[in-house]
Amino acid sequence: KIPFFFVCFRAALHRGSLFFSLFCSAAMLLVFTRFLLPVAFLLAAMAPFTNSASPEEISALRDLYDATNGDSWSVNLNWNLTDPCLDYWHGVDCLDDVVVKVLLYSNNLVGTIPDSITTLSKLIFLHLGNNELSGSIPSTIGDLTDLISLNLANNTLTGTIPDSIGQLTELHSFLLENNQLEGSIPDTIVQMTKLTDIFLSYNQLTGTIPSGLTNLDLFSLFLSDNQIEGTIPENIGNLHNLLYLFLNENKLTGPIPESIGNCNQLDSMNLAENMLSGTLPGTLGNLTVITAMSMQSNMLEGTIPETLGNMTKAGLIDLSNNRLSGTIPSTLGNLQFLFDLYLDRNTLEGPIPDSFGSLSQLISIDLSSNQLNGSIPNSLENLTNLQKMFLDDNGLFDFMPSFLASRPSFAFSALNNFFLCPLPVWCSETEDGTCTPCINCSPSQGLDPDRDDYCSSADNCPYVYNPDQYNRFDGDSVGEACDNCLYYSNDDQTDSDNDGYGDPCDTCPLNYN
Repeated sequence: KIPFFFVCFRAALHRGSLFFSLFCSAAMLLVFTRFLLPVAFLLAAMAPFTNSASPEEISALRDLYDATNGDSWSVNLNWNLTDPCLDYWHGVDCLDDVVVKVLLYSNNLVGTIPDSITTLSKLIFLHLGNNELSGSIPSTIGDLTDLISLNLANNTLTGTIPDSIGQLTELHSFLLENNQLEGSIPDTIVQMTKLTDIFLSYNQLTGTIPSGLTNLDLFSLFLSDNQIEGTIPENIGNLHNLLYLFLNENKLTGPIPESIGNCNQLDSMNLAENMLSGTLPGTLGNLTVITAMSMQSNMLEGTIPETLGNMTKAGLIDLSNNRLSGTIPSTLGNLQFLFDLYLDRNTLEGPIPDSFGSLSQLISIDLSSNQLNGSIPNSLENLTNLQKMFLDDNGLFDFMPSFLASRPSFAFSALNNFFLCPLPVWCSETEDGTCTPCINCSPSQGLDPDRDDYCSSADNCPYVYNPDQYNRFDGDSVGEACDNCLYYSNDDQTDSDNDGYGDPCDTCPLNYN
């Protein structure tokens, strides 16, 4: 055949004949379709498939299906077919001839993780989180050396984190939070040099934080709500790219390291509900992009550093329930994005800074249970977004600011201070001391100043007797016209000196009584 076509074309080219060219072309097409094309299909059929899973992989996936009640999964599409790669089993992805992804997050898997899962040696993603898996993590989990992401969070797994986890040197994301794991964090975790995100919160882990963690290039470190002891690693500041640090609700002791200020990319930090002691490091002021910082319920002492005024992106600062002393830094007024400030249950003293009137985004502030004195700054009238202010149990005095009268839905409490009359006025008051009915009083719409589900003609008008008076100050369930007015005789006055009788100057610190 070949010489024929060669000669044919040579003749066609030599003679320049269109007829000869067409004739030869048709002849070649006939030979190709009748002889060469079938041979090509035969050779293709004889070649091995390149995208079918191995028997070992299929067996491991079948084990997972059986061990987790696969018939009751939320989605188990095509798992009854032969091959996970060729038949596109739900949640399984293949690359060439191997299984590289098992993504069955939140799919109602109930049961245990079979040991054979580790025969899927080329897995890159293993996501079985948010199911009802129990039992332990296979001790051979370290055999999955190609893993980039491991998510077993939000299950009821028990036992310890296997030491073999350190063999996962390609792992970036390590999510085991919200299980019932116990024991310590394996020291081998420091071998996972590509690790960027650790989520181990809400378990029952004990021991200490491995110091070698600070040699990793972490973005997220979540260890909250465990029983971890010891101190925060002194060189925590090596984590220059750390964005999230959550160590709250553990048993950590010792000081907050000065080096924390080197973590200047931090977005959120929660060290609350531990037993941390010492002072707040001034280097916290280096955290200029942080949006939330919580350190409540520790044993921190000393003053609040003025450098916290550099945290200009902060939306939440919670330093409550510690042993902090000294005055509140006026520099906190620089925090233009602050919406929640909690400094309650300390021993802070001095006045409320007038600069707080610049906190234009503030929604909630709690300064109760301190030793503050002076008056409530009139500058707080500028805080049009403020919804909650708690000043109870301090030494504040002087008159209540008049701006409180214009905010009937404002949650405000200042019990156990030394305020003079008038009380906050939510009703309009005439010059002769009589009150007009409360404007728009409607308990069903929340417009009921004294919160008794009843509208009276003189709700909280300070100079008019009103049995329905808002019982804000003396806490005896009886409303009087001058509850806690220091310069008015009122038998219902708070009996601060415990003599069984309310005197007109009870709680007046400068008058003999």
